Amino acid sequence: MNTLSLLTPKRADSGLRQSILRTVIYFDMFDYPPTAQEIQSYLESPSSHQQTVMELSELSSAIVQQGGLYALKGREEIFAVRSKRRILSAKLWRQSLPWLRLTQAIPFLRFVGISGSLAIHNANPEADVDLFFIASPNHLKVSYFFLCVLRKLCRNFTLCTSLGLEMDALAVSRKNIYTAHEIHQVRPIWGHEAYALFLSANEWSGQFLPNAPSRQSSGMIMSESRPLALIRAALELMLRGRFNPLPWVLIAGHQWNLRRKKIACTKIDCFQNDQTENQSHQHHGVRIIKEFKTRLQKHI
Repeated sequence: MNTLSLLTPKRADSGLRQSILRTVIYFDMFDYPPTAQEIQSYLESPSSHQQTVMELSELSSAIVQQGGLYALKGREEIFAVRSKRRILSAKLWRQSLPWLRLTQAIPFLRFVGISGSLAIHNANPEADVDLFFIASPNHLKVSYFFLCVLRKLCRNFTLCTSLGLEMDALAVSRKNIYTAHEIHQVRPIWGHEAYALFLSANEWSGQFLPNAPSRQSSGMIMSESRPLALIRAALELMLRGRFNPLPWVLIAGHQWNLRRKKIACTKIDCFQNDQTENQSHQHHGVRIIKEFKTRLQKHI
């Protein structure tokens, strides 16, 4: 059995209070005390904001509240953690946005978004800028290579290519509470059309998080630059072709360079057909699922 598929959506008849507690426990793994709105948005059962607030008031024996934030009893120290991390996240956003704008010039790239801790303004001092990207069919490797070049040029922060998909294969294969959270917490940078198709291909996430908001309606963080789009189009014209050997040469050279520097294989992005996923990101998902199960057994 796939480890990442162990946690399935909760039954509709499970209690709202238990669902609230599960949600707070999930966020607690990341030292993140959510607001009532965030709890309602990421519940595993349908509920209105008013219902959620009412039930939260009945959970005072297990959940404490401070300044509109909620945490497990005995974990009050994470209230201060959230405040500090919001400041760190704001700084990281300022540092990374100019570089993220440059991704609009990368050939065959159709969408760029931020996932991970930065997406929810919960970055710690060692946090990376986790990149989720979508490329044109048969050109994932080309886009990935140019992202690796950009990653080398970045200063003051680390750009991590966590997950890449192609436009004709947007469905995420691992269906569980962790990937559902990742899908709905992505902060879209640019590429509205590809992002809309991605959400449509992963409607299954609503089985886990029926109240989760779609960021599609809030729009992209930045508008697309015409000069950068023209550069992208010119590069695509030069590189287009299904049997163009250049992508394979580029990737082979990149992986040779990794081996030359003796970088651990868990840090190497792996390609499987039409997607790439950083293996450390994949293993992180496995750890989160296991930890979530352990904490549920402890608190519920």
